[in-house]
Amino acid sequence: MGKQPSETDSQFHPPDYASQQVDAVAALTRNILSRYPEITPTHVLGHSDIAYARKSDPGPRFPWHELYLKGVKGSGLLVRGRHDAALSKNEFASSGLPSTAQLLAAFRR
Repeated sequence: MGKQPSETDSQFHPPDYASQQVDAVAALTRNILSRYPEITPTHVLGHSDIAYARKSDPGPRFPWHELYLKGVKGSGLLVRGRHDAALSKNEFASSGLPSTAQLLAAFRR
């Protein structure tokens, strides 16, 4: 799923995400994850996690932790720009770390 807010495309300091926007993303993501259980928490990422050289969204203001509290488990768990290592470690532990070969294959896609 791709979600890119157009109002932040040209702004260096984008505004905070509106609560309605976060609620909509959470509901849509939960719906997709419920229909595709093979998508593990370590596969819930932002563009900046996989194409950091050309994409900056969802950006540093994206409320990953709020999404987590709304039932969306993901590896992009951020608390206002601070990576929450304990939460992330738990997510990876529950679904396993990808092998080096899997990581390289993913980046070559």
